[in-house]
Amino acid sequence: MEIIKYADGASSRPLEKWPIINSATVYKGGIVKVVPGGVESADAVNDPIYGICMGFVADGGSTPLENALSGQFDGTLVDGVSYTASADNLTDKKVQALVEPILPKDTIRAEMDATLGTTTGSNLFGYKVSVLTTDPRKLDESTTGGTSTQFVIAGQPGKGNFVDVKLA
Repeated sequence: MEIIKYADGASSRPLEKWPIINSATVYKGGIVKVVPGGVESADAVNDPIYGICMGFVADGGSTPLENALSGQFDGTLVDGVSYTASADNLTDKKVQALVEPILPKDTIRAEMDATLGTTTGSNLFGYKVSVLTTDPRKLDESTTGGTSTQFVIAGQPGKGNFVDVKLA
């Protein structure tokens, strides 16, 4: 997912550094929520949305995890995809997620997990949709039209299974 239009007219937004909670898996390009102690992936259809994870940094926040020395982090990094924090991340290595906050009325381009139109309304403006609980980098096409409090479809770019959405 990515923000393609900022509601405040900006061309970008500063990234925030948030600790990844113990044992959480966070995806680059995935939606995150704020929880006590830090952030984790949004993994339920009504989770409050905070932002998009843009990458990971070692304790101190200046070294991208992909360039960090082996002693600077533990847990599991899948380069360019995800990071799964160790069980003691908050007190030991303190790996952080770089998060771009989503503001009301920002436009986000996101991929659905199935062909648009499979579920009634998944290809229509104004229908609500939720994050895919098994992969927060995508939206769950089958939840379209439900009671989601996460996103509302604002348009279609005409490319594959992508839609433009805003916070609901």
